[in-house]
Amino acid sequence: MNDLPKIASPALPEFFELAKKMEGKTIKKIEYGYGEHVTDAHQTEVLILEFTDGTKVGISIGSNAMEFKRSVNPEKLKVDFMFDWDDE
Repeated sequence: MNDLPKIASPALPEFFELAKKMEGKTIKKIEYGYGEHVTDAHQTEVLILEFTDGTKVGISIGSNAMEFKRSVNPEKLKVDFMFDWDDE
């Protein structure tokens, strides 16, 4: 049984290119937990992958949840991955 999510449409090209940088790399270390608190922002989980070539990528969740302070419309909520590369 496959419980993986299904992709309904492609992501924005600039985000896809950031994610694609992981292709072919070997993971050396994984860190996973909650990100540091940011004022007026929702709590988010963070995944940091360190690769054997010394590069790292931090994957966290971004959203437009701040817009819900003005009006609550679940169809307008957007949640996406944010990729922060440390290409040492």
